[in-house]
Amino acid sequence: MKRYFLNIEEEPAPIMEFGKQFATDIEDYSKGVEREYNFPPNFLNNIKLYPRVEHKLEHNFGDFMFIGYIDNASEDFNIIRDFKTGTAAWTQERLENSLQMKAYSYILFQQDGILPTCFIDFYKTKMKGNKIEWTDVHETYQHTFTIPGEKMIRHPEAEAVVRRLVDSGHQAVYAGGCVRDALLNRPYPDVDIATSATPDQVQAIFPKASDPQGKAFGVIRLKQGDHVFEIATFRVDGPYLDGRRPSSVTFTTAEEDAKRRDFTVNGMFFDPLQAKVLDFVQGRADLDAKTIRAIGDPAARFTEDRLRLFRAIRFAVQLGFTIEPQTWEALLRLAPESKNLAPERVRDELVKIFTSPDPARGLDLLHDSGLIAVWLPELLEMRGCAQSPEYHPEGDVWVHTRLLLTNLRNPSPVLAFSALLHDVGKPRTSRTEPSGRIRFFGHEGVGARMAEEILRRLRFSNDVMEAVVACIANHMAFKDAPQMRVSTLKRLLARPTFAEELELHRIDCTASHGELDIHRFLLAKQTEFSQEEIKPKPLVTGHDLIQLGLPPGPKIGEILHQLMDEQLEGKITNKDEAIKRLKGLVQ
Repeated sequence: MKRYFLNIEEEPAPIMEFGKQFATDIEDYSKGVEREYNFPPNFLNNIKLYPRVEHKLEHNFGDFMFIGYIDNASEDFNIIRDFKTGTAAWTQERLENSLQMKAYSYILFQQDGILPTCFIDFYKTKMKGNKIEWTDVHETYQHTFTIPGEKMIRHPEAEAVVRRLVDSGHQAVYAGGCVRDALLNRPYPDVDIATSATPDQVQAIFPKASDPQGKAFGVIRLKQGDHVFEIATFRVDGPYLDGRRPSSVTFTTAEEDAKRRDFTVNGMFFDPLQAKVLDFVQGRADLDAKTIRAIGDPAARFTEDRLRLFRAIRFAVQLGFTIEPQTWEALLRLAPESKNLAPERVRDELVKIFTSPDPARGLDLLHDSGLIAVWLPELLEMRGCAQSPEYHPEGDVWVHTRLLLTNLRNPSPVLAFSALLHDVGKPRTSRTEPSGRIRFFGHEGVGARMAEEILRRLRFSNDVMEAVVACIANHMAFKDAPQMRVSTLKRLLARPTFAEELELHRIDCTASHGELDIHRFLLAKQTEFSQEEIKPKPLVTGHDLIQLGLPPGPKIGEILHQLMDEQLEGKITNKDEAIKRLKGLVQ
């Protein structure tokens, strides 16, 4: 958690007047040195003028007014905090009996990728002659509010770029997602910059900036230290003939640029030098309403780049927002046209949807919109695919898979797609016995092959694809874990995807019969066996076998596998025992 001190020169009165008393001693405060300051007249009364103060409680004590807040968790007055116990207390009587109040602290800001919050601490003291005497317990009056004009996004490198552009006579602001995330108190990993400067003017100011492909669309990339910034000229777009990029761009104003963007929550700018949000599309209102709304005509926005069909769902799932009705209606109508999108672009959006805080809702929206029918039609086979109620009381395979996804929060891509596809082979292997029991013999193998086809179609990397296929192919093996030989069990624990497989097993059970005995058994075995016991270094190699006269071939692999089993089971423990056993097997 970073802490930032108030920049006195940028703040309005009355904060500035009070803050000037603090300015010279900020460095001392960072070293733990406390200073005394007189309490300015009407200071706390003036705090009331700031509009973002919420849940405000005003209480008069003598000549001063103190503003506190209700703690939402405890509903206690979060005004006086005991330094020793960290508990809140209501001590009106003690306040009224104190001989004098003085202010002892600084205005400072706390920032962690979110809007800054101002804390002002006031300490209770007693005067003994001309000497200040602390009470036994230091009490802090903590006031939390947001000051309009304070920097919402703190990024020194990005601000330096903006300042260079502005000093050269151009308008420059932060754009898009970083503004949205900062207003939502979310981390903003990247800061994009929009400007009135043309690409040639940007390159004249920053000679090292370049982007041969992006320049045609008004975008220049600039590396500053460890950061790479995209600097985009304000523009309006020509026709999107390929459903992805405009055929031409025309440079324009910030307001017109905002109106060509996808959703209102992404269409805001922030001026870091003026500490001001520029909102030409009512994005803040939609943030407050938790709404994803296309800017202007939803059909036009989706037609320009059909990936926005997925992005609407992704933002709704990531942020916990709803999609505005007209935007949703256009999404439904245009979903079939997504078929011409590049698979890797769709893959990236699907990954963000299924690794979000609510992947189950992502599945619902993708299904209800019709996008699953276009891109993951195999999943639709799970709908209505019945399962035996004694093992799956929750319902069919689709219901089971959706319920399983509700147990995931921001999973890895491997776990997310293993969960999504783990039973995709069931519909094609479903058999009903005369007794009425429904079985799915070999569904894990069929599902693994189907998953490989799906992930290859979406251009997943080989590493992710192989890991997901392994998780699906092995997910039924866990039921036999308590009966496994020690060597087989250790091999299971040593699999590179075991962590994902174990979690998949847990949520699979949780979404069906709810029995977690095997999960607990495997956790205990993980603790029981050391890493060396689970995956030891082989005592012998193929070279040893060849030296004993065995010709190269599959027989060498079979013997080495048998020796590793005996090593895992503790039957051979050193090189000499392994060589002796090896000679016996070769003979």
